[in-house]
Amino acid sequence: MSRFLPMRRLRNTFLALLALATPSTLAASPKPTHPGCFLLMDLETGKVSRNDAKKCATRMPPASTFKVPHALIALETGVITSVDQVHPWDGTQRRVAMWNQDQTLDTAMRRSAVWVFQETARKIGRERMEDWLERFHYGT
Repeated sequence: MSRFLPMRRLRNTFLALLALATPSTLAASPKPTHPGCFLLMDLETGKVSRNDAKKCATRMPPASTFKVPHALIALETGVITSVDQVHPWDGTQRRVAMWNQDQTLDTAMRRSAVWVFQETARKIGRERMEDWLERFHYGT
């Protein structure tokens, strides 16, 4: 049996992580400086929905949306073994008060706790990260 998530479970995990990363879950967050572009592909039909085709044709940095593939890669590589795994706070005072405490994948995504993603990126390593991003056909 493959150690990787079955496609249906991977899709469901992706959708759950995407829901955590959406602005509606961050109601107290300031409005973004640009509305950005959002694409959603139905993996069964291949149908792609966009919020703004013109914006989606323009290259933009991924910003916080990168948390979604990053989290999937961390789970697939075993760097994070569970969405409930606790990432202990190192005591460093950061500019966002909610970051200054232990985090789980759920809280890190909801709070955009950058230090958690920096920590997991180091553990994943460049080579594995690039390999997974290529598998996802991520970016341009």
